[in-house]
Amino acid sequence: NISPLDPVKSQLGAQASQEAVAARREALGLNEPILVQFWNYLTGAATGDLGTSYRTRHPVLSDLGDFFPATLELALYGIAIALVL
Repeated sequence: NISPLDPVKSQLGAQASQEAVAARREALGLNEPILVQFWNYLTGAATGDLGTSYRTRHPVLSDLGDFFPATLELALYGIAIALVL
């Protein structure tokens, strides 16, 4: 994992048991080499599977669809203001 924080411990908390941490690492595929993790991400992204959000527990693609219209609106307003100025 190249993140300075341990994603499993940040999810489960510092008091999580070693068994719970190991099980979550296995479920997330974090026990695989980094290149295997990256390949799994790329193949998932290419097929539209971006995984599950840690925060909302919904599919990431679904969350992106929910937030994209507001993001697009803000971007278009920003472009319009930049063109006027």
